[in-house]
Amino acid sequence: MEALSAAICLFRQLELAPAVRCCPSSVPLWSGVMPPVSVCWLALLLPLAGVVAHNNGVALTPAMGWNTWNKFHCTIGESLIKTSADLLVSSGLAQAGYVYVNLDDCWQAAKRTADGRITPNSERFPSGMKALSEYLHSAGLLFGIYSDSGSQTCAGLPGSRGYEQQDATTYTEWEVDYLKVSKPLSRSS
Repeated sequence: MEALSAAICLFRQLELAPAVRCCPSSVPLWSGVMPPVSVCWLALLLPLAGVVAHNNGVALTPAMGWNTWNKFHCTIGESLIKTSADLLVSSGLAQAGYVYVNLDDCWQAAKRTADGRITPNSERFPSGMKALSEYLHSAGLLFGIYSDSGSQTCAGLPGSRGYEQQDATTYTEWEVDYLKVSKPLSRSS
């Protein structure tokens, strides 16, 4: 608080000197309690006021990492994911906070199992998603996966509509850390 008070005092002094005023007019705040302070100086003070937040390590940065869609679309598989994960670590990007490895559309099998369970494409992901998740976690990375709130994904693969709870349970079993859910655009799903 002492630093904030000193800054307010300094800015009040500067506010009184028209040659260094950063805004053409002053805006009175809390009439009669505080001398006029320009909006510019108030904006400069805000960073000094601090931020109230939980100190639990959550969301210190935005979710940063790598997503398969922009470069690979539907040509993804287990070896590509592992190679990309290894590069995130060896390049130093993971240490800089780029820790999410997110599989976008096309990781799914073309159909759900008879009991409605979503499964990975076994040709592209022969070890399965649980093994891939363990591989990523052992490298200090986080595992993200894609779904769609409709009955089909953008690529026409199984979406989560009607299977939300079952899919959530499956993703939990696979130890998925991040779920990207698209909304169907023009489909009536």
